[in-house]
Amino acid sequence: MPARTQDDGLVHMLMALNRQMVSQLSGDGLPVDQWRVLSLLRGNPDGLTMGGICEGMGMPAPSVTKLIDRMVAEALVYRIPNPRDRRVVVILASDKGKALLEETNGRMGRYEDQLSAEFEAKDVAKLQEMLSHLLASKSS
Repeated sequence: MPARTQDDGLVHMLMALNRQMVSQLSGDGLPVDQWRVLSLLRGNPDGLTMGGICEGMGMPAPSVTKLIDRMVAEALVYRIPNPRDRRVVVILASDKGKALLEETNGRMGRYEDQLSAEFEAKDVAKLQEMLSHLLASKSS
């Protein structure tokens, strides 16, 4: 078996694909972390607490606080007191944030279609299955 070079290793390939995805995402000014927050909020229409966002993002609280502060300043999200516990703040996506998320998701969908067009549907499904398995096995 020939020696594997760094350029053909799985980690290198995943990182290269990630760089391409980040480039596609941030093309119109939406950083990846903001896209991830808006995606989390889309799945939680009643909003999320800062702790919920930290957990969903896998990021420490100080980093998430700075990120949410920037997003509030850009009018992508807003904070409201939790109706059940006014000591807790809930983060919700604004209409502007929702619209930007939909626009970005459309662009990402077209990018994914371009990537998928290179392969048969069964191969794309197998790749998705393998990546899901890889993510699940490494997240524990």
